[in-house]
Amino acid sequence: MKTTFLASILMVVFLTLLHQLEVHAQSRAECVPKSGYWVLIGNVKIKKTATVQFFTDEHQLIYEEVVRNHKMDLRRLKTVRCLKRGLDSALTAWNQQKQPIFNKGWVAVNLRH
Repeated sequence: MKTTFLASILMVVFLTLLHQLEVHAQSRAECVPKSGYWVLIGNVKIKKTATVQFFTDEHQLIYEEVVRNHKMDLRRLKTVRCLKRGLDSALTAWNQQKQPIFNKGWVAVNLRH
């Protein structure tokens, strides 16, 4: 009787924890930009340097930044989130100035945090 009761309680606790993990899991769908896109340009010989370019939906360059000393792995959710934040900043600046901007550090700052 005690074993069955204890097993039931442990199962309820386990299922509750499992449900909480599923609720807090984040997906890549939230990182897909609504407008604009990015392009990463890397060099095989220089591993931790990449050029990030942001474009509008009309394929117009709005921002470019050289990111050094960071590995830009698009399989990592953190990297994709940083690129989305940078794209949002670039689109905001583009809507105000209508001129391309270069090397403001919007992506590199987000990668450090």
